[in-house]
Amino acid sequence: KDSYVKLYAYQRIMLRVFFRFQYVFATLTRGSAKSYMSQLFNFLNLTFKPRIKTSVTASGSKEQGRNIANEKISEIKSQFPALEKEIKSLSVGKDYLDLELYNDSISTVVGCHNSSRGGRKHSGIIEEAFDIDVKTLNEVILPMFNVKRRTVNGLENDSEFDEQIIYVTTAGFYDTEI
Repeated sequence: KDSYVKLYAYQRIMLRVFFRFQYVFATLTRGSAKSYMSQLFNFLNLTFKPRIKTSVTASGSKEQGRNIANEKISEIKSQFPALEKEIKSLSVGKDYLDLELYNDSISTVVGCHNSSRGGRKHSGIIEEAFDIDVKTLNEVILPMFNVKRRTVNGLENDSEFDEQIIYVTTAGFYDTEI
């Protein structure tokens, strides 16, 4: 109640939708905090679900995905100091970001190219989905999400999604033709 962070009604609805549905495609205008909300969801998802593996993929490059995730994680840590205490390690490099929490949940940045083939994740965020290469998305990124998360006791929870993918994108860009 004393927090200076105030989410707008549509942002609270976004968080609820992200948590309740297996697939979400959010198309929003610039400045609507879509990346912030998707990263807040990702951080909370990591916190609430031990041993979950999530990923962030951007259309441009791993560096773009790293920039988005790093900027938003820093913002979230400053606004919610309690969440910062959940972080076991945060490694950031030129084209990577690895976030590990004390509950063994992990989030990484995954590039949308063939070298990302073979990874396994339970949940993912696809940033700037309008500009992503559809063939690479279908052949490399989406097959990553074919494993169920095991709970702390080693069992699969049938009430959880087999995979969860959140697509967020801008409503338009400079070269959009109407």
